[in-house]
Amino acid sequence: MTAQIPELTASPPRGGVMTVNLADAFDAR
Repeated sequence: MTAQIPELTASPPRGGVMTVNLADAFDAR
């Protein structure tokens, strides 16, 4: 999961929460 999404792991603007970042990324996309 983390390996497939490097941009999220590389730039956690919210709080670094993977769940939140994933949700934001999917929503943005």
